[in-house]
Amino acid sequence: MRCDECRFWEAAKADDWSEVSTLLGTCLRTDHLDDARGWDDEGRDTLKPEYADRTAFSYDASGYASGLRTKAEHFCAMFQPKEA
Repeated sequence: MRCDECRFWEAAKADDWSEVSTLLGTCLRTDHLDDARGWDDEGRDTLKPEYADRTAFSYDASGYASGLRTKAEHFCAMFQPKEA
């Protein structure tokens, strides 16, 4: 269940902007929380149905952009193996 074995993990690019960044890939499964939020019929803040299977989201105070950067050996409950 390591990130580097997951279909949602994108490895860092060799020309990334910093040396530390080249060690960290990006989880494509952790969308920004603001993108996953919606309102139900009673006006309550809730997750949109298409995000119901997610167990983690990224968030920042600006609401502009965020992401989860991980090392290859990190693992999580949202793991799905890469397709062969």
